[in-house]
Amino acid sequence: MAKKITDTESPIVETHDMPPENTEQPPQVDPAPQAELQTPAPKAEKQVREEKPAETIPEYADRILQSFPGYKELYIDIHGGAFTVDTPPALRGQATRYTNPYYSKPQKP
Repeated sequence: MAKKITDTESPIVETHDMPPENTEQPPQVDPAPQAELQTPAPKAEKQVREEKPAETIPEYADRILQSFPGYKELYIDIHGGAFTVDTPPALRGQATRYTNPYYSKPQKP
């Protein structure tokens, strides 16, 4: 264990980060302009993505929809990921919802 070095010969210097207290009061400002500034501006509400299926289907999405004829609707992202309608939004990210034109109802055995 290292020995703690104490220097008793150095003068102690005190520094204060705080400015000295000012005994004078700040000048009075007209409260009317402050009232105008204090009114909050109306916040723009976060736009919710529409849950309607897309009308035009890009080529990459069309190929993916052909691969999944058992699903009536799918979410497809720009990287080729396919997600079902019940997939949470946190997992599907920026995927777009498409109606599958190749959908065929499953046949009962």
